[in-house]
Amino acid sequence: MKRFIIMICVVVAVAGLWTAGWFYIAQRVGAEVAMLAEADGESVPRVTCEDLQVDGFPFHFAPRCTNAEIVMGDYDITLGQLQGTVLFYRPTHIQFFAAGPLEIADAFTGSRQQVTWSDMRGSVRLDGDRIGRISVLANNIVYADALFGDAVFGEAEHAEIHLVDATGSEGHDGLGAALDYFARIDGLESGPAEIENGTITLDGRLTGLPPMDVWGHPDALRIWQANDGVLSVRAIDAVAQDASLSASGDLHLDELGRLNGVIELTASGIRERLGDMEESQLVDVFLGSPDAQGMHRQSVTARNGTLVVGIIPVFALTPLF
Repeated sequence: MKRFIIMICVVVAVAGLWTAGWFYIAQRVGAEVAMLAEADGESVPRVTCEDLQVDGFPFHFAPRCTNAEIVMGDYDITLGQLQGTVLFYRPTHIQFFAAGPLEIADAFTGSRQQVTWSDMRGSVRLDGDRIGRISVLANNIVYADALFGDAVFGEAEHAEIHLVDATGSEGHDGLGAALDYFARIDGLESGPAEIENGTITLDGRLTGLPPMDVWGHPDALRIWQANDGVLSVRAIDAVAQDASLSASGDLHLDELGRLNGVIELTASGIRERLGDMEESQLVDVFLGSPDAQGMHRQSVTARNGTLVVGIIPVFALTPLF
């Protein structure tokens, strides 16, 4: 009988501590969101929720932010709803779901765009002071003008983006962390650009990343450069009807914050689609003349902050620090 009473007391104590811990963390979630609402919206984005609820007791947390607003300088971004789910005993792995519309207003230009989708979901997994994996997937995406009428700029059947920790993997033996990135858009349609059933894929790696807690520091790019960080583009492939564009190469910064690197471009059918439009002149500069098979091949080089196309300097880029 005594053992039974002791066991009951232990269970009650553990349940009480678990409950207290859950409500404490739920309260901290609300407090952190409230702190974001006090930011100036310039140096730090200001985030507010019209309604914030934290559900999921007792085994997980499910914060739900309705009518979220993010202010960053001239940009005012609103989102219908963002909801996350985190297990109490696995706080570094977050799953989230977003409901549109997403509206982006630019006070400087006066423009307002809107993005809608049928469903969007994603997950974030952290591994200490670096990203373990981030994935976002969305279906039936529509990008439209929200200022004058509802003119549609583009649509896509499916889009996804993934960031995966590559620290210590084959090909990475430098300072800092490494991230592999991959993105894909399928079923791309755009009336203004006359694109039908287009596909875009992006694959690459980012090395030399500092710990996450210094990403917002003013010297984050300096630290990345000191780590010999490289933005590697394994492949960018864009295909739509009779036009295609491919790119690959590496980019990095020197000690003065100037961009350096080489991107190799291959394209076909783009010049023909533009005809006599003004943009066609830029294509001639950046892609050069086609070969006998109608393929454009060009090297775009950033050399000490100067952009060079082929052997011709085009313009100077502002140092990043």
